[in-house]
Amino acid sequence: MIDFRVCPHDTQQGLDKWLNIAKKIKEIFGQEVELKPFKNFSEEDALCSIDDFKPDIYYASFDISLLLLEKHYKLIGRFKNKNDVFLVIGLKGKDINYQNVKTVSIPDKAIAFYILDKLNLYDKEVILLDSFDDMMEFLLNEKADLGIFYEDYYDELGLDIKDNLKIIEKLDLDVGHYFLISEEFYEKNKDNINKLIELLDLEEVYNEDFNKIKEYSKFGKILRDLVIHKILVKSLQDINHLIVSAKTEEELFNQICQSLVDKNHLKFVWIGKKDKEFIKPACKCGKDDGYIDNLVISTRADVPEGRGPAGTAYRENKIVINENTLVSEFMNMKPWKDELLKRDIYSSLSIPLEKSGEVYAVITVYSTTPFMFKKEFLIIFEELKRDISFVLNKIEEEKLLKEFALLVSQDEGYRLLTKEEYKEFIEKKKKAKRLG
Repeated sequence: MIDFRVCPHDTQQGLDKWLNIAKKIKEIFGQEVELKPFKNFSEEDALCSIDDFKPDIYYASFDISLLLLEKHYKLIGRFKNKNDVFLVIGLKGKDINYQNVKTVSIPDKAIAFYILDKLNLYDKEVILLDSFDDMMEFLLNEKADLGIFYEDYYDELGLDIKDNLKIIEKLDLDVGHYFLISEEFYEKNKDNINKLIELLDLEEVYNEDFNKIKEYSKFGKILRDLVIHKILVKSLQDINHLIVSAKTEEELFNQICQSLVDKNHLKFVWIGKKDKEFIKPACKCGKDDGYIDNLVISTRADVPEGRGPAGTAYRENKIVINENTLVSEFMNMKPWKDELLKRDIYSSLSIPLEKSGEVYAVITVYSTTPFMFKKEFLIIFEELKRDISFVLNKIEEEKLLKEFALLVSQDEGYRLLTKEEYKEFIEKKKKAKRLG
């Protein structure tokens, strides 16, 4: 069985074309062909980052092509006179220019970040989405001012959608998609490779083309990290602005979860607190489709349920980053991994929160974008931990002071205690309760 993969931008709208090409591949090699469409760009990126993910034949964007070449794939060509053309699209009836644009949606692809910089849109609020369908939904619902799309995708849209759209700019960067063959498949079938090239009418890719591709990819990856860093810093600022006014723990947790989902387009967020030997949700927000309600998270290291991200973060008081759900060391429990992948969750982050010098809760956030949370951004996550923990302690102290004032007003005996002595008295009571 030949494993045939195609860039998701081409299978979202034009699957019939690729099914016909799959039939031609079957005729040439005399083997059954399985065309496996990706759900979206995130799934493709997550899978391609795995060393042993090696489909036999791949029609790939230039950034995925570079990854495949590192796996010793053979590049056999590209469609003749077929460059990737990009469209910057807004809504009709809107007074749009690059100066007054606030939000831009893009796919999480290196070329999209390169275009952002080329158009001087890097300083806008960037919304990373998993597919062109999601981007179009954001655009039509006015959640984004602009979107950067492949022209192929736009061409396949219905007139009812196109009537609402306005093409702001068209860009041809003289790069394309490429056909690549895995090393193993190439060695076994090299006699028929030329037949495939002739049948698909592919043209050769020259060194100067690849030098350009490498430049775009390198620059795009740098910009991606800068954009995500900016998104995370803005998230930290938004949360800090909100939480300073929180009066209760419940209000604090709700504000954090809501902000992360609404402003950062994360799939879902929850905050859990210890309940005996388990961590149970105290607050949640977003579209988890029942995932959080069915979670079993232990604080113990000697049971599998305690060795995931949230359990480890709580027990070891450290930030746990899952860069890619498919390969993360913390995703070794199959039920968790399968359930997350059902929901297109490709990265997550667990941050322990402290109160009174001990871990009190864990906040866990989930993204459909692989490598959204990276070790390089740890300093931002650590600052978020400190800031939320500070407010947690502030709320607790204000609560204790109110209780102290009430006790003093009700019982003159407490007037002999200082506020510090009262706090120490409460802490001893809590410790005794924990020890049973």
